[in-house]
Amino acid sequence: MTLSPTTAYYIRRLLRQNLDQLQPVASKNNGVNVDPTGDLNTVISNLYHDPKEINATIFELERLVTFHRGLSDQESAHDKELADVERRLLWLLGFSLKPSNSKGKVLLVDDAPDSLVPLEKVLKTHDYDVRYATSGPIALKSAQEMLPDLILLDVRMPGMDGYEICQRLKLMPRLQDTPVLFMSASDDALDKVKAFKLGGADYVTKPFQTEEVLARVHYQLKIRDLQRRLEAKNTNSRIDENKGNSGTAVSGGASINQHTESQKAEIDAMIYNLPVVIHQYTISETWKTIYISNTIQDLVGFPPDRFVQQRRCWTELIHPVDREAVKQRIMHAVQKRTPYALEFRLVHKNSSVRWVYQQGAVVIAEDGSIKHVNSSLVDVGPCKSGAASL
Repeated sequence: MTLSPTTAYYIRRLLRQNLDQLQPVASKNNGVNVDPTGDLNTVISNLYHDPKEINATIFELERLVTFHRGLSDQESAHDKELADVERRLLWLLGFSLKPSNSKGKVLLVDDAPDSLVPLEKVLKTHDYDVRYATSGPIALKSAQEMLPDLILLDVRMPGMDGYEICQRLKLMPRLQDTPVLFMSASDDALDKVKAFKLGGADYVTKPFQTEEVLARVHYQLKIRDLQRRLEAKNTNSRIDENKGNSGTAVSGGASINQHTESQKAEIDAMIYNLPVVIHQYTISETWKTIYISNTIQDLVGFPPDRFVQQRRCWTELIHPVDREAVKQRIMHAVQKRTPYALEFRLVHKNSSVRWVYQQGAVVIAEDGSIKHVNSSLVDVGPCKSGAASL
C-alpha cells in the first residue's frame, strides 16, 4: 500500500510550507535520517518496517489529509483543530514544529474596553496573547514594551485619537511595520481613506461580528509572519553572500527575483498555502511585474509566467469600471510614499468577477528613489460591498 498521488502532493506542500520550522522527533527506528523533501513512501518505509504498521500509517495519513483539507476551507473558524491535525500529520512522518507560546501578540486600544470583551475572549480562545490600552499615551507605551504582532485601534477616542496614535507608531523603528487594524463606528469613505493613508492595514466597522474580525486578524498575522520569514531568508542570504565575497559588503533588501532558484522555490512553498497573492511590481506605463506568487492562478485563472515572462500587465485583469480608480489610488500612494489599501474587482479567466483586497507599500532605494511596490492580494468573497477607490 502506498500514499495516493493527491495525498502525497498535499503533504509535500505542507512540509515545504513549514520547512524552516520543522524539527525531527525521536522515532522507534533509531538512526533513521528522515528527509522532508524526499519521497514520502520511502520516508514511511524507513520509519515503519512492519507492513501492517506501514499500511495503518498510510491509512491514517489519508484520513488526516482529508480532514485537514476540509478544515482549511473554513479558514480561521477551526484554527485549533487545524493545528492539531497538522501536528499529528507531521508526527507520523517523524517531525514536529518548533514550539510557540502563542499565535501572536495583539494590542487592543479602545477607551471603552468593555465593548471589546467578546472579541478578547474569542482571541484568547484561539491562543492569541491579548492586552488592553485605554488611551493614546498608554497605547504607545504598551506597544513599545510589548512589541505586538498586531494592533486593533479604535478611531474615536478623547485626547489622542486613533489616527494620531497610528502616525506616532509609524515613526517608531521597532513598530513601523506592525499592522494596524482600525475599528470605528463610522462607515464614512473619507475616514477609511484617511486610515489607509496613515498606514492602516485594515478597517472594520462597529458593531462588528467577532468571527469577521478574527478572520481579518488571522490574515494580517499570516502576512506578518510571512514577511518576517522572508526577511530572515534575505538576511541569511546576505550573510552567506558576504562570506563568499571576500569581505565585499552587500546592502539593501533583496527582491524576490534576486534569490537563487532553490531559495525562490522555498519562498513559493511558504507562500502557496497562504490565502494571499504576493506581488512585486514597478510603476511605469506597463506596470511591470517583477514577481508574483503561484497563488495568482487560483485567483484569476492565469499562471504567474503570463505576467513575468509574457510581460502582460496585471492591471488588465481589473474590472473596467474599477481600473482607473485603482491606478489613481496607487499612484497617489506612490507619489506620497505611503502605504495603501483598497478593494476592487478582478475579472477571472472564466469571466467571473472576484472582489479582492489589496495592500501595498513602496520600497525606497538607498539613493531615495522608488525601487518597486510590494503588495498582497486576497479574495474577500461575494460578501464584499465596497468601492474601488477606498
